[in-house]
Amino acid sequence: VSECGGFIRNGFGDPTWGLSDLWGTQHQAVESIATFGSEALFAGRGMSKTREVLESNRRAQIGSSKKALVVTSKRLRTQWVSDCELWWDSDQIVAPNAKTWSEAVDQIGTATITVLSYQSLLNQDVMAAVKELDPYFAVLEEAHNVKKRARKNKKKDPTVKGGIKRTPTLSGAVRSIPGVIRIALTGTPMPNYWYEAWTLFNFVAPQEFSSFWQF
Repeated sequence: VSECGGFIRNGFGDPTWGLSDLWGTQHQAVESIATFGSEALFAGRGMSKTREVLESNRRAQIGSSKKALVVTSKRLRTQWVSDCELWWDSDQIVAPNAKTWSEAVDQIGTATITVLSYQSLLNQDVMAAVKELDPYFAVLEEAHNVKKRARKNKKKDPTVKGGIKRTPTLSGAVRSIPGVIRIALTGTPMPNYWYEAWTLFNFVAPQEFSSFWQF
């Protein structure tokens, strides 16, 4: 983990493009994503984390049809769209703002980048569409919001078998998203306690950080 970001080596090759159009910190972040693949990028507000992800995705799209999924808060969905218009092409991104989940499901994957809110992933139809999309890039914006280790909520319910009803936690839903390149973005990786950073690393590199207790 460095000032700009932390990364896990996943066997990706060295970058081959020039990065003269980026700032120094942006250069480092884009290069590390290209070189190492999955990354936990810990940088403060206003450090252009969105631009770095868009640039990495834009360059990866050359000659390919790779899809990306961005999970963020509702208030940042429009920011992703405007940034994509500024740094790439607004036609490359879709940010469902649907009144019903069925409308949101119909929009998932209709552009190169799909932006969804955290809460939408708790819907079974949305999550099924996400897994069917099987994005190449999986990006978690404001990743500090996902710090709960438990994947399931447990609640007493005499109407179900065993008397315990289990539903996915937000953290569990997010960490089950598929993706080859997995990126967690946040300026506050440890909101309260150091061990809360484990969920971020578990999202970024689920195989290397599969066990909280080993971490």
